Amino acid sequence: MRAFICLFALLCLQHSKAQTIKPLAIGDKIPDKVINQIINAPYSSSRLPYAKNKIILLDFFATWCGPCVAILPKLDSLDKQMGDTLQVFVVGYEKAATIQTFLERSAQNWQLPFITGDTLFRQWFPHKLIPHEVWIKNGVVSAISHAESVTAENIRQLAMTGNPPIRQKKDLFHFDRNKPLLENEAVNFTTTPIYTSVLLPHIEGLSGMSDFIRDTVRKLQRMYFINLPLIALYRQAIHDTIPVNRWILNTSSTESFNKPVTRNTEWTIKHTYCYEQTAPLYTSLGKMKSKMLADLNEQFSLSASMERKEMDAWIIRSDTLTLTPANPPLPQGKMTLAALIRKLNKDEIGAPVFVDATQALYWIASPDAAVFNDISLLQAFLNTYGLVMSKERITLPVFVLTDITKPFK
Repeated sequence: MRAFICLFALLCLQHSKAQTIKPLAIGDKIPDKVINQIINAPYSSSRLPYAKNKIILLDFFATWCGPCVAILPKLDSLDKQMGDTLQVFVVGYEKAATIQTFLERSAQNWQLPFITGDTLFRQWFPHKLIPHEVWIKNGVVSAISHAESVTAENIRQLAMTGNPPIRQKKDLFHFDRNKPLLENEAVNFTTTPIYTSVLLPHIEGLSGMSDFIRDTVRKLQRMYFINLPLIALYRQAIHDTIPVNRWILNTSSTESFNKPVTRNTEWTIKHTYCYEQTAPLYTSLGKMKSKMLADLNEQFSLSASMERKEMDAWIIRSDTLTLTPANPPLPQGKMTLAALIRKLNKDEIGAPVFVDATQALYWIASPDAAVFNDISLLQAFLNTYGLVMSKERITLPVFVLTDITKPFK
């Protein structure tokens, strides 16, 4: 018999624990409850009045909350101004003595009733941020809002139409501060993020790739670069306006910029990166590239600048200019002089610089591969077209990358 009684008591205890208070939502009816521990009023307990057109406003409050304290004069004024239309209850979880001390120290003649030591209303209306306002009409939850929505006009609208233009307040209860925003399940993005950029290390299993995508439905555009070396990323950031052989590295380490001649998996994993940027649809490409440059500089502690500097360069000029005009279509085995110059300017930092001083649009034969690696062979090849090439010291636009921890040179 004793064992049965113990078992019955245990089951009752488990059942009572299971009876949790269900949160109320807009449209739900307020249960009929007697509210105790009311101070700053002629009564210490009360049932919420449900008279027709009587609006009850529950203002969740704490004595340490600056915005909560700041709104009390406004609530007190509205409570007096609206007469029988409105009844404000200030709801606090703190003990009656704490709130009474606060009221005495504030020395304000507020005539608002304060519900103290609350455990019921905060279960009915769970929230994380205060002030927190709950609007009740005819015993039914009509709105849950921020404090700024508590205005005389909204109170009148609710009293007359039952449908005031009140912005609903939403609190995130499961936000994980240890996760990035875009990976946080609690953050429900109902609109497109205004702007995002991300820089990641090498992603194994993907080859190098890039693209620019315009999404007119979501009104955004996105550019991404996957598993590319720093040289490639910086070239994109500056619109590829200055050839890599006219880059100057004022850095303590150049390993990330000097790709091995032969494919090297270890170097690729260590020195290639992924960059992605999303922006509103009509953001200019120049603005996106400028942001990309700033992101790279910040991440790698570099300062980038466009300058003009003196440097050695091979200048190609016309002697007799007996070239054939470069009219389309492209003849088989031919290339333009401009294309030859671009190929001579290798995408390597420190490689020789070649400058076309002729600005001539003419066809020339595609030279053998050996010509690109031997200055004497190149000069002889150009001479056959009435072109001369000489090494000179000239001023050219250059791209300079400098460690921010080092003095600028």
